[in-house]
Amino acid sequence: MAQFAGKFMSTRTALGAAGAGAVAALWYTDSTVQARNWHSKNHLKYPASANYPDLGWHNNRVKDHLTPAMYSRLRDRVTPNGVTFDQCIQAGVDNPGSPTSKTIGLVAGDEDSYHMYSELFDKIISDKHGGYSPEDKHITDLDPTKLRGGNFDSKYVKSCRVRTGRSVRGLCLPPTMCRAERREVERVLQEALGRLDGDLLGKYFSLKKLTDAEKQQLIDDHFLFQKPSGALLLASGMARDWPDGRGIWHNNQKSFLVWINEEDHVRVISMQKNGDLRQVFTKFCNGLSLIEQKLKETGWEFMWNPHHGYITTCPSNLGTGLRASVHIRLEFLAKHPKFGEILKKFRLQQRGTGGEHTAVVDHTYDISNSERLGKSEVQLVQLLVDGVNALIDMEKRLEKGKKIDDLLPK
Repeated sequence: MAQFAGKFMSTRTALGAAGAGAVAALWYTDSTVQARNWHSKNHLKYPASANYPDLGWHNNRVKDHLTPAMYSRLRDRVTPNGVTFDQCIQAGVDNPGSPTSKTIGLVAGDEDSYHMYSELFDKIISDKHGGYSPEDKHITDLDPTKLRGGNFDSKYVKSCRVRTGRSVRGLCLPPTMCRAERREVERVLQEALGRLDGDLLGKYFSLKKLTDAEKQQLIDDHFLFQKPSGALLLASGMARDWPDGRGIWHNNQKSFLVWINEEDHVRVISMQKNGDLRQVFTKFCNGLSLIEQKLKETGWEFMWNPHHGYITTCPSNLGTGLRASVHIRLEFLAKHPKFGEILKKFRLQQRGTGGEHTAVVDHTYDISNSERLGKSEVQLVQLLVDGVNALIDMEKRLEKGKKIDDLLPK
């Protein structure tokens, strides 16, 4: 039986400590690691082939890249936090996906999962992110002054939003974190957010302490996130101990929003109801930088490395974790036979205005960047700006009954 590697682990924690960000050394016994697992260690008494998952009817990237030989090499490893390979692949084992929608099927239980199980993570990251190799370096750039344009015609663009995910270094990610870690994420973020001022002065709402009036107001503002119910999220362990440790913070102007312990430790969202994406992105960059600054002042930081960029639970959001989007009315262009092809060539994607898998209302689409990793935040928002400008030009042409052949991307 494989021994638990790195039993002595140092992590930032304030549980029982005198000050914020104090460092405590914790000794993990085998029984502690066992408590994190979803099954016993008895599978290690059998050959790897006896415990290899049945992926015969699956349509996900784990099925595409996991082999019996790879499983044999990785199945008895464990990260210093006690995260096993089986925990990382369980969401993909439990969810076959569908013939029309290929899922990732893999989540990280902690930051070390990306290194300990890189043999599979690297293949799936490359597959998902267009050939991104283990040697590639990610660029982070949160300087909004480099953005060109971005203030759209409000006749077409009704609202703008920029969001990202972040993870607090030293703690497990949502699929495997314990209750104490989840509460610690809430504590350190609540403290950092409470130290913001100016147009970022705001209020934190703990989901388990919401009054009826607060809950209704958050619903009316479309800020309240619900208990995870989808099969992938449930299989990943996202709903454990709900709503303990979860909360929502927003500034007084309700233009800057932070979700705590949803799918990632932190979701940061900047938004407003007009066509000024440049202003939204500027507030996003400034607010995000200030939050990390406040964290560092108390000894914490976000997970980041030169290869993966910012670390998130799902490999699909690595790098920037950024999704910049606009709600745009495209009554005529959306009917064009090449609409889907146009979006793909501009490296954009569409959703309904209510989010993924929702219907389109009043010819209004949620259009966003399709990439996350390998390009900087500024580059991705610039792609959206340039693409949306082109979509508006096409829509204006079609409104007048004219052709758009010369405007189509090559």
